[in-house]
Amino acid sequence: GNPESTNQRYKYMIEAGQTGLSTDFDLPTLLGLDSDDPRAFGEVGRVGVSIDTIDDMERLFNGIDLEKISVSLTINPSAFVVYAMFVAAAERKGYDLARLNGTLQADPLKEYVAQKEWIYPVRPAVRLLRDLIIHCTRLTPRFNPISLSGYHLSDVGGDAIQEVAFTMAFTIAYCEEVTRAGIAIDDFAPRLSFFFISHQDFFEQICKFRAARRVYAKIMSERFGAQKPESMRLRVHVQTAAMSLTKVEHHNNLMRTTIQALGAVLGGCQSMHTNGLDEAFAIPTEEAMKLAIRTQQIIRD
Repeated sequence: GNPESTNQRYKYMIEAGQTGLSTDFDLPTLLGLDSDDPRAFGEVGRVGVSIDTIDDMERLFNGIDLEKISVSLTINPSAFVVYAMFVAAAERKGYDLARLNGTLQADPLKEYVAQKEWIYPVRPAVRLLRDLIIHCTRLTPRFNPISLSGYHLSDVGGDAIQEVAFTMAFTIAYCEEVTRAGIAIDDFAPRLSFFFISHQDFFEQICKFRAARRVYAKIMSERFGAQKPESMRLRVHVQTAAMSLTKVEHHNNLMRTTIQALGAVLGGCQSMHTNGLDEAFAIPTEEAMKLAIRTQQIIRD
């Protein structure tokens, strides 16, 4: 919907105990189109919030302390523009940019392989990401400039091994691009983050997360010569598997999501999004979102 309605949902979720916000954007915003562009007709606000201006961004986070809550911005081809609006909105409110905490998705190679939302050729897209990582490292040191996304690779049919393998290949490509620009691996690798799916095959998912952690540590230390422990630490955000949810007997989705969430926790994830039980057929209701939050809280306790 619009920034105001999304802001109301955010405040409801924070009141229910949520400690981080994930922002999905509508298709026009993802593709860099204004809402009044003829090509945006019928898509404004449909699968995410519509953001055209800095004022929209201010309304989206009105009354939310951006120094205290983590904000994920799920956007790729126009990520650098949305990041700039987010920073500008934070500056208007007087926030210390060094204290902004959150994550951009900004994973262009994943788009070409899986999600298929792109507006530039491959090389310019990777160069834009390189510049974004360098700029973000200097301006907002607590903000993750990229979330390398295995989730979407699984969504288009990849198995657990392919999900990790493609994600690590993209990691190598991005790190080579940034280090060629003269930036030391230890200057930016601690802010790299990852986004994986947690499926129903409980033990395989636990093994997947643990194996990915070991592979990543070896890549950082042996291939790129990282010295800081933080550079070799795989920081993972996990979302439960939306593709596993059903409209028929949809209350069973609670149990599916709980099993998937527990697998992610035992695999060592740092943060998690649990899907609403009605996500298979609707934008999740407030009750569904509250139950999703309670699922995590029960596992945590």
